[in-house]
Amino acid sequence: MVVDMQKGFLYEKTAHIVPAVRRLCQKARECGVFTLFSKLINTGDSNFVRWLGWKRLIGDEEIAFEPSLQEFAKNVYPKRHYNSLTPEALGDLRERGIEKLILCGLQSDGCVLKTAIDAFENDIEPFVVGEATTTNLEPPLQEGTLAIIGHSIGKERIITLAEAVKMMESNAPIKP
Repeated sequence: MVVDMQKGFLYEKTAHIVPAVRRLCQKARECGVFTLFSKLINTGDSNFVRWLGWKRLIGDEEIAFEPSLQEFAKNVYPKRHYNSLTPEALGDLRERGIEKLILCGLQSDGCVLKTAIDAFENDIEPFVVGEATTTNLEPPLQEGTLAIIGHSIGKERIITLAEAVKMMESNAPIKP
């Protein structure tokens, strides 16, 4: 699952993961792996605006996917909150008998964390690709976020890009 790889989240501190995410998308396509894309759509009356004063990802330009990933975004699940496992996404995973989920994208301290835990709680084994997720926070906080995710879902489920590619090549994580 590609989490919120949208223009409004991509800037100097986060853009470095784009090549890794693209590599995962390419490998998923080569292996026939079902790939989900979540898309955060913020609104003026959202909790993000009301409680956090965060007014990003409201306009079309900011909610658009990163251009180099657009070709892979076939199964898109709009959302208004942190969790990318919307009822529709969860239903599609269940319909396909998918029991494992590789996660990458933005922001590791919010949407990726929440989605990993929700997958865990919905009996879908989550794997987070460390090199393909990040936050706009300082690097030590990214390391801490990955440690928290690992503590929550199992540290062995924080995997490398190479491990994710190997999983897809063996078709271990999901069924097409």
